[in-house]
Amino acid sequence: MAIRVERGIRQALPDGTALTLDLWLPEQIRCAPLIVRTPYSRGLHPIARPLDALRMMDEGIPLVIQDVRGRGSSEGDFSPFLREPSDTIDTLAWVSQQPWAIGPPAMAGPSYSGFLQYQALSARTPTLSAICPQFAPLDLYLDWAYRQGVFELGTAKWWHLQAIALTQSTRVPGSPDAPRIRQMVDDLVHTGYRNMSHLGAPADALAPTYRQWVDHLDRDAYWNKHTRSPMRGWRPSKPVPALITAGWFDVFLRGSIRAYHALREANHRPRLIIGPWAHVSTLGSYPNQSFGAQASADAIDLSGLHAQFLLAASSAEELSGPEVRAFLMGRNTWLELDEWPPGPAQSVDVNLSDCRGTPTTPAMATLRLDPDHLVPSVGGATLMPGAYANHEVGPVDCERILTHPNCLILRLPRQATARAFVGPISLTLCVKSSSDLADIHASLVQVRSGGRSSLIVDGAVLVGKQNYVVIDLADTAVVPDSAAMVLLVLSASSFPRYAPSPQLRSADGKTEAVPTEIDLANSWLTITQITDDKRF
Repeated sequence: MAIRVERGIRQALPDGTALTLDLWLPEQIRCAPLIVRTPYSRGLHPIARPLDALRMMDEGIPLVIQDVRGRGSSEGDFSPFLREPSDTIDTLAWVSQQPWAIGPPAMAGPSYSGFLQYQALSARTPTLSAICPQFAPLDLYLDWAYRQGVFELGTAKWWHLQAIALTQSTRVPGSPDAPRIRQMVDDLVHTGYRNMSHLGAPADALAPTYRQWVDHLDRDAYWNKHTRSPMRGWRPSKPVPALITAGWFDVFLRGSIRAYHALREANHRPRLIIGPWAHVSTLGSYPNQSFGAQASADAIDLSGLHAQFLLAASSAEELSGPEVRAFLMGRNTWLELDEWPPGPAQSVDVNLSDCRGTPTTPAMATLRLDPDHLVPSVGGATLMPGAYANHEVGPVDCERILTHPNCLILRLPRQATARAFVGPISLTLCVKSSSDLADIHASLVQVRSGGRSSLIVDGAVLVGKQNYVVIDLADTAVVPDSAAMVLLVLSASSFPRYAPSPQLRSADGKTEAVPTEIDLANSWLTITQITDDKRF
């Protein structure tokens, strides 16, 4: 197989800025080009994770990998997300005019690159044949910066320091900023999260969006300017096929699920693949738990599925196969489904007063934010140091919260956990708080015989002074161990994944203990289950 690779090609934008790209051309072109636009340096871009560039060449799919404006070797100033829609449209138009483009190009790529695809789709550009967003947010505020009003401190600070400030500092050879920021990244796990309002010099100047995210607590004009998504009721004149890749433990899972439903409603013919994966990590194996030989992207030939999808989209052919492929944890097998969640699904409500706590658990339980004894974060769908090695992410052991004095632990009745959880899980709480700054954090934890525990889903919400709040604990597909207990763990903090809201909003950095009362008799957990399908 002969492959031609041309590196450092310059594409001139209408404003005179030159973007740099690499071109991979197969010996025989059988498909429209595939574009990956990345802020993480095209030379280092993990195109083999989750897609394999050589597999694309083997299938006859030209590949374009481009540094976005102000990153890598591309000219201009980098302003995350803001200039991307117009630059993407210009890139699509430029690629479609090249002699090796046999049709309108498609787009692919994970994370930031995936968000750019949703932006391009919202712009309704005619030179876009398909999108393949992987592990990507649909909305910056809802999926990346804030989780139901609670600031995603761990993800936001690590991303701005490691992925933005550090790499920006290395654009200038010999810059004294690079070693200083590298030390800040190394210190992040131990002390760096304590300062929540800013990154610190010199990183603040290189990644000013961190402070902007902190300052814009609510969904306002700032976020609307940075987010353009196909969620606002419009119908395209021509559907654009979409193949969405997600992970049960990916920080952007909620965005991927919402994108699937929004695109399905808009007749974009989306396909969805959800594995037992963390962010851009497709092994399906964690220090505390492995989901077996079928859990990896290679086991289902993820690159091959993308190649089939792109070839079909390029030739405007109908793609065969299931609309949804979802990994069922516990059974450790792939499900082929007509939709997500699969039908016929039913919602089961579990009243919290029916959950067994300690013998002294009162009808009105109290959660208290203690700034000197914050409840530690344990795993889940996060993007923090160690995430790419599958440490401190996913189904980790939960002993640190199960033994923490500031956690309320409730045991679900056995009949509620006898069937698979397949679909969304949510928690509705009747609350009373003395402050509009209180948070509630919830985790669903499985404890097997012998005491080994693992996290299933989790979530957080800013309470305010509402009577009822609903915590989205995310979608999942898992069969609980028949001998295991399933516990609901509630707390008023989860640090450093989330910033304790009073600390975040306090000018002098001080906090006070904020009590939040929960009426257990008028609160319930809603689980999606399927009762008449033997696969579950």
